[in-house]
This record gives sequence, structure tokens and C-alpha cells, in this order.
Amino acid sequence: MTSVFAHEERLSYLEKYGSHCLAYSTLQPGMDYFDLPGVGYVAYMPKWGTRYVLTDPVCASQNFRTVLDALLREHPRICCVQVSEDFADVLARRGFLVNSLGVENTITLDDFRISWNTRRDLKRWVSSLSKAGIQVQEGRNGISCAEIKEVSDEWLRSKLVHREMAFMARPYSLAEEELVRTFFAKQDGRLLAFCSFDPVFNRCLGGGGHICFAICGAGRAPRTAYSTTLS
Repeated sequence: MTSVFAHEERLSYLEKYGSHCLAYSTLQPGMDYFDLPGVGYVAYMPKWGTRYVLTDPVCASQNFRTVLDALLREHPRICCVQVSEDFADVLARRGFLVNSLGVENTITLDDFRISWNTRRDLKRWVSSLSKAGIQVQEGRNGISCAEIKEVSDEWLRSKLVHREMAFMARPYSLAEEELVRTFFAKQDGRLLAFCSFDPVFNRCLGGGGHICFAICGAGRAPRTAYSTTLS
């Protein structure tokens, strides 16, 4: 059925089953939903007569087939974008053509180390921070929405397409998001860049984050600040 969940209920499904790197992006503005009470939901955007489904259904993996069949009964024309191997297998068994493009890299922070012997470039960038007088902080801690918007607008103007993207790359929210971790790079009190990580809910791995935004104001920061904010 179409959207019936309140935001709080949708968020509860996300926290239980949102293990895909783009699961949190299903909450972005402009999404439509196909909800199955007691099971989960599918997020999509309608375009050109087709429902473009973003990532896996937010539900237990054993319910993928159930959710897909119910969705197809109501919306027979769909295209699924950036899905897991498990859901791709379900789609293939239903007769969909599945293409594999690109890779997804996972970094385990428990054993992630930076040294001159490993990840030499990162070590050099981190070491140069203090020389450049650049500080990296988590959370806004006094950084205003106006400062963030100024850096974001400068970054957009430096791109070939001067508008914010959506769907696979969700729009940045100036409102603080409780579940999103954001790191800011500053120099002499001036905001240079910021980087945000959307939550990935995975009970087996203890959760994690997907890098969603890496934004640096045009002409504001040396490569050191930008790359260290990313790292």
C-alpha cells in the first residue's frame, strides 16, 4: 500500500533494518513510499511513468520477496537503483535484468591505523594540520547555519552543475540531524570544509557510517584540510 507510516515509525524500521549504505537517504525530502505494516517500506521517486526505487527495501532480508511482490502488484513498472547482492538476486529471480557497476569499500575502524609505513599520504596530511593552524571538530559547536551554507554555496558554484543533487546523493540539510555525524575543518576561526557520515545500522558489525557529504569552499582550504576532513 502507499505511504501510511509516520516519520517515527519509518525511523524505527530504518534502525532495525537499514544496513545498506543508502538506507538513511530513504528519508530525504521528495521520496514517495510503499509501506507494508509489520514488515517495512520501500522508498522511490516517480519519473517518466516509472517508480525509481532507492536501495533495498527497508525490512528483514527474508521479506525481500514478499515486499517486492506486493510492490509489483501496485506498481508494475519499477527500476531499482544501488541495491545489495541479496536483493539483486531476488530481482533476478523475478526476471529483472541486473547490472553490477562499481564497488563499495568498507573500512573497519577497530584496526585502522595511520603511520608512515601504512597510508603514508594520510599521515602526511594529518601531520601538516597543526602547521597550517587547522582544527577538525565533530559537531557544530557554535558554527552557524549561515557559515555552513556559505561554504556549501561556494562548493556548488565550483561544479559544472550548480544545483544540489538528490536521490542517490541526498540534499544536505542545514538542520542538525541527530543520527548524522559531521566533522568541520576550521582555520583561524573560519570554516573551511565539512564532511558528514550518514548512519548505517548493522547489529552484526555494531553499526557504522556512510560518507554522504564532503564539501569544501572554493579557494578556502589547502588540500590538507579537505583530505583530512575526509579521512
